[in-house]
Amino acid sequence: MYVLLFCGLRVGELVGLRVEDLEIKERSGKLTVRGKGAKYREVPVPSNVRRALREYLGERKSGPLFLGQRGPLTPRGVQQLLKKYAYQAKIEKLSPHVLRHTCATNLLNSRR
Repeated sequence: MYVLLFCGLRVGELVGLRVEDLEIKERSGKLTVRGKGAKYREVPVPSNVRRALREYLGERKSGPLFLGQRGPLTPRGVQQLLKKYAYQAKIEKLSPHVLRHTCATNLLNSRR
């Protein structure tokens, strides 16, 4: 959920990520994202997300970045996880796209 919220990815971009698309250095990080129309872009990864990803990945060096119970995480799997956590936190109307909009709003507000 951190990657959706702090990097502003679409759910399809998120599930398409591979470990090899992530570059984490001491003080910076980036994701190479395959977007719509076979276009690529680089997205900065904030320090809190880098920390969470390091912990999540452990020693994995390749393969899909996010795994579900039976293999790579799917868009539907992301939606179900988000629905579960939103229910537990008593947050209504939360979706991956709402997190993308929240990321954009936060970026705009931080530049004021």
